[in-house]
Amino acid sequence: MTIPVGAATPAVHATTILLLQHVAQECHEKERTDWNWYNQRMVIVDGNNVMGQRVGWHRNKAAAQRQLIDEVERFARSRNEPHILVFDSKPKQGIPGEESRPMLIIQFAARGASADELILELVYRHCADSEVSVVTSDRALALQSRVLGAKVMPSGVFRRKL
Repeated sequence: MTIPVGAATPAVHATTILLLQHVAQECHEKERTDWNWYNQRMVIVDGNNVMGQRVGWHRNKAAAQRQLIDEVERFARSRNEPHILVFDSKPKQGIPGEESRPMLIIQFAARGASADELILELVYRHCADSEVSVVTSDRALALQSRVLGAKVMPSGVFRRKL
């Protein structure tokens, strides 16, 4: 069973957060600080969050997107670990809509949907079969990812690893 992209509304997200606040406290208490644990079988990256960690990225979004794609691909190959890089909107000029490389899959949220919804769908789909880590600075997405069984790394920490 998959969650259709765009099926989760803000009200659904808010309700989920309210129902699972006790999980947030438990996850926070168990949060690790060494960040080396995240090297698992699958890493799903919130591309817009990671791009936002670089000063001036908004001046040329297409160039920032291309640079992040190249950096994440190099990083994924060096770790021999598959990564899925997810962006909010359609690709910028010169970037294919969806692309697969040896250790990197690039995906864009469908029109009217957000990257967060696509990331949650991917976590839901992959957590049953493999260990998943999510890179994001979005608190709601982090909480929902943890509830689904993923580990979470802040975008800034990941950015520094690149």
